[in-house]
Amino acid sequence: MLMIKKLFTQPNIYTISALLYLTVGDLVSGIKILTLASHGIYLVMSLYYIYAVLTKCRLTIFMKVLTALFAAFMFYGLIFLIVGTDSSWIVQNVSPVWNLKLYFNSFAPLYAFYYFGSKKMIDEKWFRVIGVVFLFAIFFQYSSFSDRAMLRYDRDLGEFTNNAGYYWLSILPIVVFYKNKPAISFVLLAYISVMIIMCMKRGPVIIGGLLDIYLIINLLKSSKSRFWISAISIFVLLFVGNFFMDFLASNNYAAVRMEETMEGNSSSRNIIYSFYLDYFLHKTDVFNFLVGNGACATGRIMGSAAHNDWLEIAICMGLIGVLFYLYYWITNFKTIKHAIKYSGNKTIIMVLTAIILTNFMKTLFTMSINDMMLCSNAMLGYCLSKVYGDDCSQNNESIICQ
Repeated sequence: MLMIKKLFTQPNIYTISALLYLTVGDLVSGIKILTLASHGIYLVMSLYYIYAVLTKCRLTIFMKVLTALFAAFMFYGLIFLIVGTDSSWIVQNVSPVWNLKLYFNSFAPLYAFYYFGSKKMIDEKWFRVIGVVFLFAIFFQYSSFSDRAMLRYDRDLGEFTNNAGYYWLSILPIVVFYKNKPAISFVLLAYISVMIIMCMKRGPVIIGGLLDIYLIINLLKSSKSRFWISAISIFVLLFVGNFFMDFLASNNYAAVRMEETMEGNSSSRNIIYSFYLDYFLHKTDVFNFLVGNGACATGRIMGSAAHNDWLEIAICMGLIGVLFYLYYWITNFKTIKHAIKYSGNKTIIMVLTAIILTNFMKTLFTMSINDMMLCSNAMLGYCLSKVYGDDCSQNNESIICQ
C-alpha cells in the first residue's frame, strides 16, 4: 500500500497524464478511454494548479510577468476564436482552437511544477527517477516522427530532418541532476547530444553544442574529483565531436545541410525574416503597429509562421507585445542573477541557467514561446520554486518575491 501511495502522487499523476497527452499521444490514440482520461486529467489539474499558484503561492516577479504574458496570448487567441477570420489560416494548418491549445500547453505545466516544488512534493531525486520516463517518452516521439517522415517522403532514416531534435534539446539539462554520479551524467549528455545530431535540425544542433560546453564546464567546476571529471569530459567531447564528423562523412543529406548552413542558407528563413520585418516597419498603420494584427496573423499575411518569436509577436501583437516580451526576457535573466547571488544550490543554478539560455536562443531560430516542452517546463518550474521560495526566505531581497 505504501508503494502504491508513493506512485500515485499528484506530481506523478500529472506528469504521466501530460506525457500521454503532449508527448506520446500517438501511442494511446487508439484507446479512446485512455486518451480521454489523460486529456481530462491533464486539463483539470492544469487549471487547478494555475489557480493554486495565483492564489496560494508567493507570486514572484517572474510568475507575475509570466502570467501577464500568458493572459495576453490567451486574450488574442480568444479574439481570434470569437471574431473569426477568413480561411487563409488554413494554409498553415492552424485553427483558432488549435492556437489556444498551443499556448495553453506551452505555459500551463510551468504552474504545476512550480506548485509541486513550492509544496515540496518533488525534489532532485524525483527528477532523477522521472528523467528515465522523460527519456523513453522522447525516444518514442523521435521514432514516431521518423516513421511518419519515412512514409511521407519515401526516404530512408537519415535523409530528412526530425523535429524531435527540440525534444532532445529540452531534456539535456536533466544531466545536471545526476552530477553526483558523473559517469551517468556524462554518458547521458553524450547520448542526448548524439540524438540531437541524428535529428539534423540545425537549430537544436547549434544550441545543443553550446549547451554541452556550458554544462561540461560547470559540471567540472562543481565536482570535487576534478581529475576524473576532466578525463570524462574530454572523452565525451571527443566522442561527440568524432561522431559528428563521421555522421557528416557517411550521410550525404547531413553534409549538404551543413554545407548550406556554412554558405548562409537558412531554409528561406532570411526571406521570411526580411519580409516580416519590412511588413512590420513599413506596411502597417499606427494601430496595427502598436497592437498587432491579431493571433495567427502571419498565416493570413504570408501563409507561413515567422519562425522567430520576436517577429511573430511583432506581427501578431505589435510593438507593445514586443516590448512586453523583451521585459519578460529581462525578468528571465534577472532570475539567473538572483539565483547566482542568493542560491547556494549549484544544481538549481546550472539547470535554471541552461533552460533559460536554451529558451532564449530558440527565440531566434523558431517559435519558442508557444512550444515550451514538458521536460524543460518541469525543471524550470521546480527551479523557480526553489530560487524564489526557499532562498527568498533566507535573504533580504524580499522585494523581488512580493
